[in-house]
Amino acid sequence: MKRNRKAGRAEDMPQRIVLSEQSIGLTSVPNAREPGGYINTDGLRIKRGKLIRSGRLFAISSEDKRILSERYRVGIVIDLRTPDEISERPDSILFGADRYTLPVMPDKDESSLSAAKYLKMMFGDTAQKTYRRFFELVLSADKTCSVLFHGTFGKDRTGVAAALLLSLLDIPEETIIEDHLLSNKALEPPTGAVYAHLLEYAFQTAKVEYGSVTEYLKNECGVTDKNIADIKQKYLE
Repeated sequence: MKRNRKAGRAEDMPQRIVLSEQSIGLTSVPNAREPGGYINTDGLRIKRGKLIRSGRLFAISSEDKRILSERYRVGIVIDLRTPDEISERPDSILFGADRYTLPVMPDKDESSLSAAKYLKMMFGDTAQKTYRRFFELVLSADKTCSVLFHGTFGKDRTGVAAALLLSLLDIPEETIIEDHLLSNKALEPPTGAVYAHLLEYAFQTAKVEYGSVTEYLKNECGVTDKNIADIKQKYLE
């Protein structure tokens, strides 16, 4: 993907999104935050407290469990890790929440981040099956509850899933990239960083191959126009 050198790298640009406004205040779960408050291209706002992204819930404290169960009323937990990762560090059970395992990758991949890895997380066969079910679950949530989805640190697999969801909600790509980069502020080294150009490359690939990210999801992940309309009605105000 060609980059505009004069514009500078997205990682180095001043961010309008503030971590403190998106964080949900958990102390034992890494990178726990929400996209509530982001404004889409039609001037509509994502509802607060309905969509949560985070790292794993393996060592979650009793207080953080209470926050998720009582304050956010988490009704669905979607674990994007592989079965092997889950067996090594299983999530703690949240009272009242249904749990689903939807791996983005077919197996644990400890290779360094690359454009190829991001393409696999977005376009791989396993990923496509996951996103099909992911959006079904996002739609199925009771209106009084929230949906929480997570990987290990909530930055790459979770970041791609979040980016796809925000794209369907017509959030501007600039905002989607800024949201992605919040992981760099939410996580401490040596957890690892996320990079704007990797997500931008995956999005650009979708545009070249399908015309847009939305058209990719419609063509390869079974998302329908009605699904999109229902998601907007459910999570925008």
